[in-house]
Amino acid sequence: MFLKNKNFICMDSFEELYKNITNTIPSTLLISENILLNNAEKLSKAIENVNIKWIIVIGENPSSLEEYLDNIIEEGYNNYLLDIITTSFQYKEAEDIVFEFLVISKLGAQEYQFISILNFNIPQELTILELINTEIGSQPS
Repeated sequence: MFLKNKNFICMDSFEELYKNITNTIPSTLLISENILLNNAEKLSKAIENVNIKWIIVIGENPSSLEEYLDNIIEEGYNNYLLDIITTSFQYKEAEDIVFEFLVISKLGAQEYQFISILNFNIPQELTILELINTEIGSQPS
């Protein structure tokens, strides 16, 4: 399952994501802690191959995974990747997640890509996806 909008791409796997993104456009990645726990090596590949500027981890207890990401970025990659910002939110902060994902993380860039890898079997993640779609739908083209 996936959703693709002009500036927002949502997939349920890294494999699907790679088929649908533009690697050169700066991006914010919204990722489920559930998917990150099971696919850390695939995220490492994404960090190396996609122009990710911001990573937002969501879940029940995502802060430990945010620290894990910070360590991966700081220890394993070149200085270019040290510019990646990481944040985390619990599901109960759904409106804050959407605001940070669509507004704050863009950092004033003219051309930007919002990408996410969510677990579509988790109701809270579907709720966040619906909020993002509502917000995108209410913005002028």
